[in-house]
Amino acid sequence: MVHHDGKTGRSIAGKWLACALWLLPFMLVWGRLSLPTHALGFRDAAFYYPPLLRLVTESWHSGKVPLWNPYEEAGRPLLADPTSLSLYPGLIVFVLPISFDAAFKLFVAGHLAIAAINAWRAALRFGYSVPAATLVSVCYTFNGHVLFQAFNLPYLIGAAWLPLGIIGVADAWNSAANSRMSAWRLTVALTMMVLGGEPQLAYLLCVLACLGVLWPGSASTPFPLPARLHRVGVRLVCAIMLAVGLTAAQWAPTVAWASQSDRADDRQHDRSSQQVTHQDLRYEFSVGPWRWLEVIWPNVAGQPYPVHARWMSNVPAERRYWTPTLYAGALPLLLWWYAVRHARRDKRVKVLLAVTLFGIVGSLGYYGLGWLANELSWDMAGLQPRWSAPFGGLYWLLQLLLPGFHTFRYPGKLWTWTVLGLSLLAGHALTGLERDDDLHEPAELTASPWKRLVAGYLIVTVGALAACFALRWWPFPVAFPPTADALFGPYRPADAWRAVSCGLFQATIVSAVCLICWMNAPRRSLAIWSIVAITAIDLGVAHRWLLIPVRTAALHEPLPRLFSQTSHETIPNSVQRVYRTTNGVWYPQHWAATSADDRLEQAVRWQRRSLRPKYPLDDAIDSLRSTTSFSAVEQQELMRLLSLLEQSSPTELKLVLQQLGVSWIVGPNQDRGADTIEVYSRIPNPTPLAWIVHDFAVVPSTNSNRDVDYWRQVFFENRAVRDLRRQVVLEAPPDTRMPVSRELSANESCQIVDADINSLVVNVTLTEPGFLVTNQRYAAGWHAARVASDSEVALPLVRANGMMRAVQLPAGTYRVKFRYRPRSFIGGGIISLATLVLIGLSFATKLRTERRV
Repeated sequence: MVHHDGKTGRSIAGKWLACALWLLPFMLVWGRLSLPTHALGFRDAAFYYPPLLRLVTESWHSGKVPLWNPYEEAGRPLLADPTSLSLYPGLIVFVLPISFDAAFKLFVAGHLAIAAINAWRAALRFGYSVPAATLVSVCYTFNGHVLFQAFNLPYLIGAAWLPLGIIGVADAWNSAANSRMSAWRLTVALTMMVLGGEPQLAYLLCVLACLGVLWPGSASTPFPLPARLHRVGVRLVCAIMLAVGLTAAQWAPTVAWASQSDRADDRQHDRSSQQVTHQDLRYEFSVGPWRWLEVIWPNVAGQPYPVHARWMSNVPAERRYWTPTLYAGALPLLLWWYAVRHARRDKRVKVLLAVTLFGIVGSLGYYGLGWLANELSWDMAGLQPRWSAPFGGLYWLLQLLLPGFHTFRYPGKLWTWTVLGLSLLAGHALTGLERDDDLHEPAELTASPWKRLVAGYLIVTVGALAACFALRWWPFPVAFPPTADALFGPYRPADAWRAVSCGLFQATIVSAVCLICWMNAPRRSLAIWSIVAITAIDLGVAHRWLLIPVRTAALHEPLPRLFSQTSHETIPNSVQRVYRTTNGVWYPQHWAATSADDRLEQAVRWQRRSLRPKYPLDDAIDSLRSTTSFSAVEQQELMRLLSLLEQSSPTELKLVLQQLGVSWIVGPNQDRGADTIEVYSRIPNPTPLAWIVHDFAVVPSTNSNRDVDYWRQVFFENRAVRDLRRQVVLEAPPDTRMPVSRELSANESCQIVDADINSLVVNVTLTEPGFLVTNQRYAAGWHAARVASDSEVALPLVRANGMMRAVQLPAGTYRVKFRYRPRSFIGGGIISLATLVLIGLSFATKLRTERRV
C-alpha cells in the first residue's frame, strides 16, 4: 500500500503552473464564448435554462419568492421544480452589474472552475502530489461527459460538488480525520446538489457513504462493525440530517408536487395519443457498451454537430446520447489501468475502482441482461424479444431496491461517477510514478511497466489509424445503414471519417510525445509534468467543438408580430396563451435532407419563432404544452386528449382550446413548397383570465381519475363542446343555492386590478350569487380572500373546469385576492431556518469556547 503525505512538490510555482495548465484547455474549449457576441446555443442551455432563470431572477429582483410560474401549462409551481434553481446560492452571479447573457456564461464557467477546485482538493486530501492533483482537476473538468453538462445546468452543478462530497465521505470513513470538517464538507456538497436540482446524485452519495460504514475495507484503520457504526455512522447521520434540514425549503415543495406528477404515476396509457410519459423516459440516454470505445480514443464515434457526422448513431440499438463523447484523455485512461494493475492491494484503489465500475455498469440502463438475451435470441434463433430490456441491469436493480429511486431517470447521468473514479485513480498512479521511494522499487522497474503500457497503446492506435485509412473509400462504417438526423441533416460519412482519423492521429501524437518525454526528460518531475501538460492539450483539442457557440442575437430573435409584447410585471385580463402541436417538438422537414454549418443558430432562431417551450417565458406568453422535468398527471392527461383531438377532430380541438384561453395554435407547415416552416392558427374570442358565471355542472373526480375520459366530460356535453363562460364545471355541488337566472347581467363586471408572479387581485360586481373563475391552474397552496379596507376574509377555493380556480360569491361588490402560499414551502422554510439557527449557535458556541481556552 502506498502512503502519500501530499506535501512533496507543493510549491507556489507548482500551483501557478497547475492553474495555467487548467486554463489552457479552458480557453481551447471556451473559445468564442468569451466574446459578448456569442452564447451557448445547444439543447437546454438555449431554450430551457436562460428563459427559466430569467424568470426566477426577475422575481427575486422584484422582492418576491419565485413560487409560481404563470406562463406554462396555465400555471405551475416554479420553486417546486428543482430545475428552476430558485434557492441555489450560485444565482448570486445574476446580481452582478452585467447583462443576463454574460451572467449566464459566468455561471457555467464558474461551475467548471468549482469542479476543478473540488477535484484538486480531493486529490490533495488523498495525499496526491501537485502534478497529480492538477491531472485530476484537468481530467475531471474537461472530459467529454462533465464538459457537455454546460448545456444542462443541474448536472453540471452536481458534478461540480461531487468531489467535495467524496472528501467528506472519505474523511468520515477515516477515524483519524477531523470529524467536524468531514461532516461540514458532506453537508455542503449535499446541500448544493439538492438546491442545484440534482437530488439523484445526492441520494447516491448518501448510499455510498452508508455502504462504506458496512464495508470494513473502506476505512484506513479497520474496526468491528459496532465501532464503525458508532465512529463513522454518527458523523454521516449528522452531515446528512443537516443537509436535509438546510434543503427542506426546496425538497418539501418538490416532493409535494412530484407526488401529483407523472413520475409517481405507474398507470399504463393509451399509445395512440403519442404522449410521452415518465415510464417511457426512465431508461432514455442509456450508454451502450459499444460506446466504451469512445473512452479509448478522442472522437472515435464521430461528431453529431454542427453536421451529422456521428457514425455511432447508425448502430441499430443506439438510443439518444446523454453526451456525444466519453473521452477523458488517453494518458489518464492508461494511468487508471496502471493503478488498477499495480496497486490492487491499496484500499483506496479498490474503492475508486468500485466507484468507476458502478458508473460504467449503472449507465448501461436500458442495456440490461434482458436486452442481451433478446439480442442473442434474435441473432441466433430469430426469436422475438421476450424480456424487458432493462431487466437484470444495475440501474434496474437500483430502481427495484432503493426507495424512491424509480422517480429518477436517465442512466447516462451515472457516468459522472465513472469519470471521477477514473480521474482520481489516474492521479493515484501519477503520484506513485513520481514517488519511487514510496514504492520501494528502483525508478527503472517502476517506469518500465508504464513505458510498456504507453508503447502498447501507441502500437494499437497506429494499427487502428492504418485500418481507418484502409477503409477510407468505403461507406463509413459499412456495417450500419446511415440514418438522417431531424436537426442536423443527412449522415455525412466523409466528415465522420475525418473526425475518426483526426482523433486517432491525435491519440498517436499524444502517446508518442509522452513516450519521448518520459524517456528523455532530465528529471522525473519534468516527465510527470509533461503528462499533465499533454493531457491538458489533448482534452482541449479533442473537445474544442463540444461547446459550439451561436451568436447572442439569435437567442433574442423577435417573436412574430402576431403576439403583443408584455412583461412579467403585469398580467392583462386577456392572457396570451399558445398551444404548440405535435407533442411540442418538431423541426422543419427539409432539415433532415440538408446540412448547414450554422444549423444550430438556425435552430435557435426557428425555435424562438415557433415558440418552443420555454422561449415564450421571455415574452410573458403562456405555453399550454411545456417542456419540463415533470408535470401533474392531470396535465399529461389533458395533453393526451388534445393530441387525440389533433388526429381525429381539428375543429373540436380549436373549440376546446378556446375554452382553455388559447389564442394561437403553432404547428408545422405540411406544405413542402411553402415559404414558411410553421403555421400560426388564430383562435377567436378565447376565454379571458377571469370571468363571472352563474350556471354550473358537476363532474366528480379524484386525483386518481382525472384521465382522458374525465377531461371529455369536462369539455363535452351531449357530444358538443361545453361553453365554460356560461357554465362552470365543479367537482361537487356548491354549498349554497344558486339563483334561478343563469344569465350574466349587464351590471355585473370582473376586472383584474393587480397581478404578479404569485398573486392575482380581481374586482368583482355581482347582482346575484355566482362564481368568479380564473383561467389559471388550480393547485394545493392557492388561497383566496375577500379584501376589505383593513382585513382579509378567507374564501373557499374550489377546482373548476378540471384545472381552473373558482370562488363562490354572494351578490355585491368585492375585491378578491388569490395568493399562492404552499404549506410545503412554509413548513420546509421553517425547518431550513431552524437548521441555519442551529448551525449558527454551534459556531458561536465553538468560538466562545476557543476564546476561553
